[in-house]
Amino acid sequence: MTDVNRQVADTNDDAQQVYPFADSDTKVTPPVTGFLKIARGGDEATLCASGFRFTNITIEGGLTITAATLELYFHVLFDDIATYIAGDDVDDSQNFVDVPKVQTRPWTTLVHWEGTGFAAGWETSPDISAIIQEIIDRPGWASGNDMSILCLAGLGADCIALVRDYGTYPATAAKLNITYEPPSAGGRSWGMIF
Repeated sequence: MTDVNRQVADTNDDAQQVYPFADSDTKVTPPVTGFLKIARGGDEATLCASGFRFTNITIEGGLTITAATLELYFHVLFDDIATYIAGDDVDDSQNFVDVPKVQTRPWTTLVHWEGTGFAAGWETSPDISAIIQEIIDRPGWASGNDMSILCLAGLGADCIALVRDYGTYPATAAKLNITYEPPSAGGRSWGMIF
């Protein structure tokens, strides 16, 4: 197995978006308050979503993803999260200045992440290997392309998580961890020839 580990490394590569998501004038600016809010709300006005872009994902198309997780650093004690994780369903994901949207980007398969009472510090998502597999299986995917992972808000009981952003806390910006099966060595043995 081979691991690829990436961390958000630019202030334009994480972002927060608030409702209404589809408005053309919705501003998605690099966060300046030190954290990103991922919020499920009882009404649309309270919804919030965040996105994280990881660059130079060196995995060839067609390989098998065996495990993948998103790691977020929760900002405060007793934080809760209730979100759907998705990938930006494109060949080479753009940053959140050139494409200033989170919730309205095209989605891959969704993975639900819900938990309560997290301590301040790193928390690891459920397995998102299906999301990563879907992206690298795209016909236009190439090793070295960039990938964005989205935390999408939904309606339900109020639930807010505050996670650290790159701009204020670069050492604790979001991480993406991927494990994949390398290609087989190939070639022919002497026994196959003679």
